[in-house]
Amino acid sequence: MKLLTALFICVATLAAAPITSVKLTDAGSPAIIASSVTIDGKTTTNVYIGPYTMLIDGQEVPALCVAYFDDSHLNDVWNAYVTPVGSSDLSGTYQPGAGQEYEEAAYIYSQIVQPNSDRTGLQEAAWDIMAYDITDSSYTSLIGDNSYIDAALANYRNVNFSGYDIVSDTNANAEQEFLIQAVPEPSTFALLGAALTLAAGAIAWRKRKA
Repeated sequence: MKLLTALFICVATLAAAPITSVKLTDAGSPAIIASSVTIDGKTTTNVYIGPYTMLIDGQEVPALCVAYFDDSHLNDVWNAYVTPVGSSDLSGTYQPGAGQEYEEAAYIYSQIVQPNSDRTGLQEAAWDIMAYDITDSSYTSLIGDNSYIDAALANYRNVNFSGYDIVSDTNANAEQEFLIQAVPEPSTFALLGAALTLAAGAIAWRKRKA
């Protein structure tokens, strides 16, 4: 039992480690380019709209950008902290005090990956939620995506946050911050498999001893 406990502690430690290979591989498929987006006084033209695609631990996953004021480019590679949405420790993220906002963004993610979704409106809603720290309906009317913000406020508590991670550059605000569906680490599965093998062996040994 002590051996198995130690192995599971090791699994948990590895799961919380920084990811060393994060790569932006696609800027939206099919590509959608908004002619102009303005968030909190900053206007950017020809903005690629998510979800984007990121390569993490050998797996490509859809990624929702939640940091409008930073820049990322296709084929950028960087080191990132991966923090579960809903975690009590958001110190590795760009906005450690924005727990609810990240949870609302998880709802937006769940919608933007649906077929035929309004990707532009949903992406802008995610940027607005994070930029303006929107946590209730008292926010000021924004750029046409208010219905999605209202939906996030009304429904974010129904999201299973354990299924989503925040990907944050270890050099704060160097790359944009993204929200993805949780990606199991291969090393975690390997250790878990080893633990289960040892457990089976221990049970067989005890039976033989008995």
